[in-house]
Formats: sequence, structure tokens, C-alpha cells
Amino acid sequence: MAYEVIDEDLKVEACEVGDLTLSQIESFLRLRGDGEKIETLTLFSRQDGTIVLNKNHPGYKDFKDFTLSYLQLEDSEREKLDQLEGIKEAAAVIDRAIEQRRDAAVLDILQHSRSGGVPYNTLQKIFKKYDCGPIGLCQIFTYGVIEGKRAERTKRKAGNE
Repeated sequence: MAYEVIDEDLKVEACEVGDLTLSQIESFLRLRGDGEKIETLTLFSRQDGTIVLNKNHPGYKDFKDFTLSYLQLEDSEREKLDQLEGIKEAAAVIDRAIEQRRDAAVLDILQHSRSGGVPYNTLQKIFKKYDCGPIGLCQIFTYGVIEGKRAERTKRKAGNE
């Protein structure tokens, strides 16, 4: 499916309703509720964090301008706008896309990490003690931060000698 690229750097694209697959349309209509038409869809985000605007929406140009501006704001500035009527839903979709992008960036950093990662037996011990849910993952993150600080100290110490 070829969407029109609006801004490559900001990862914003646009499509017409006819460009959507049947499963996408069904999914969007299920989320929006009874009686809604697909033309009322303003925008959605793909799994990679790309925001796709609906060119068939009557307010397409306004939502396009809003999206491009909103993406360039700092988090604190976006928080002020998130509760404004008329853009609440669009802001929530864009916020989710921003979070998806941040998650992807973290995974990309981890992919290129030179360390061997957390030793497997350490992972097992953390998960055994804290469960393998969010708390266990937070502990693994904390462990990684500690190891990173240790590595930095070692580098600085070696540079001073």
C-alpha cells in the first residue's frame, strides 16, 4: 500500500479511505463504535510510529497542520494541548505514535550495544525474585544503568592514569 509521504522526517503520511484494507476499516470501525462512518477517521498510527492522515476527512488540512505542528512541540507543550476539545483524540493517537517511536529507538540502541547484555543467570535470578512482569523488567533496566555507570567510571579511571 503506497501512502503519500507528507513529511519523511516527522514520519507523517496520508491516504484515502480506498487505500485502507478491509481489515483496517473493520478494526477502525470497531474502535469508533456503532453508527460511525470510516470518513470520520482523522488519523491513525502504524506499528512503527508513522502517523497516517485520512485525506477524505473534511478537516484533513487542519489535522495535517495540527499534526505537523504538534510533533515539533516539546513534551511539556504537548501536555497543555492534550485536553483541548476537538483534538483530544488526535493528540492521543499522536502521543501513542511518539511513544512507539521512543520504544523503537531504545530497541535500536540495545541492538547495537557492544556489551553482551545482562548475563542469563542474572536475568533468571531477577525474574525469580521479582517475577517477569514490569517490576522485574524495571530491575533489569536498573541493573543495566548500574553496569553502564560502572563502565563509564572504569573508562574515566583508565583515562586518568
